[in-house]
Amino acid sequence: MDKYQIVLDVWEGQLEMDEAAFLAAGVAGLVIRLNHMAGGHHMDEAFQKYWDASAAFLRWPYFVYNPWVDGQSNYNWLAAHAPVCNMVSVDIEVKYPDYSSHEYARQVAKFLALAKTRWNINVYTGEWFLEYLDTWPADTDYWWAQYPYKVYPPERTNLTWEQLRALLITLNWPPVNAARCPGSIKLWQCSGDRLLLPGSIRALDINLWPGSLESLAGWVGSPVPTIPQPPVPPPPPYTPYKVTAVALNIRETPPVNGVLGKWIGWRKLGDIVNVIKMENGWAQLSPTGWCNASYLKKV
Repeated sequence: MDKYQIVLDVWEGQLEMDEAAFLAAGVAGLVIRLNHMAGGHHMDEAFQKYWDASAAFLRWPYFVYNPWVDGQSNYNWLAAHAPVCNMVSVDIEVKYPDYSSHEYARQVAKFLALAKTRWNINVYTGEWFLEYLDTWPADTDYWWAQYPYKVYPPERTNLTWEQLRALLITLNWPPVNAARCPGSIKLWQCSGDRLLLPGSIRALDINLWPGSLESLAGWVGSPVPTIPQPPVPPPPPYTPYKVTAVALNIRETPPVNGVLGKWIGWRKLGDIVNVIKMENGWAQLSPTGWCNASYLKKV
C-alpha cells in the first residue's frame, strides 16, 4: 500500500488537463476551486468542466472565503453555488487590509457554524496566514500548506509520476510545523505550483493523505469511485460453416512458407464453426485458430 494518497487541487489556471493520465498515475482525489473573488464572488470558469470530468476520483470543491463580506454572505453564496457533495474545503488565505483580525475571526466562525450544518468542512491555510485571524477554530480539520524543499524546488520542474512518488515516500508525517496548526491536520499540501507532471501543461499543487484510499473516502464522506472500464469491443462478424471432413485439424496459424502452424485441436464431421474470414484457402475461426477451408461448407 502506498504511504500516501495523492490529491490534486485544481483551478481554471490549469487550462486543459488529462484526467485519464491522472487516473493511470494513481491520483486518488481532486479538489476543485469553486470560486474566485475578484470584485466579489464569481464562479471559477473551469469548475463545471472539471467537476463533470472528475467522477472517477474522490472529489470535492474548495471555496475561497471573501473577507470583504460577512460570514452570512459567504455562506449564502456557497449554498447557492456548491454542487451536490458531502465535503467542502474553505480556503482562508486572503488578506483584507485594515480588517481587524478579531472581526475576521468572528465572521469566519459564523460562516463555519452555518456551513457545518450542511457539509463536512475543513479549512485550508498555512502558517504564514495565521496572523489574519486572532482566533482560528480548533474543532475543525485542516488542510495545511507546508512545502519541504525536496518537493518545492525554486523553479518549475518536470517530473514523472514515478519520480514524484519516490520523493513523497521520503516525507514524514506530520509536516514539520504541525504544532502551529490550530486544529487537526488531515490533508497536507506539500507542494504548490512548482511540479510539472503528465496530465497537465501547468504546474500542479500536490496534497497528501496519510493512509488508504478507503480511509480518504471515509473522511470525504463519499464511496470509493468505480474506475470506468473501457467498453468491450463487439465480436467480429462471422459466417457459419459445416465441417465436411471426418476430422478437421485446427492450427494456430495458416501455413508459413509451406510449414503448417501449430496444431491446437480439431472438429468432427457435421460440427458448425464460425468463420471470421477466408485467406489463401484457409479459414480463420478465432484470433489464433485456422483450418483448411476445403473441408467446410457454408450453412
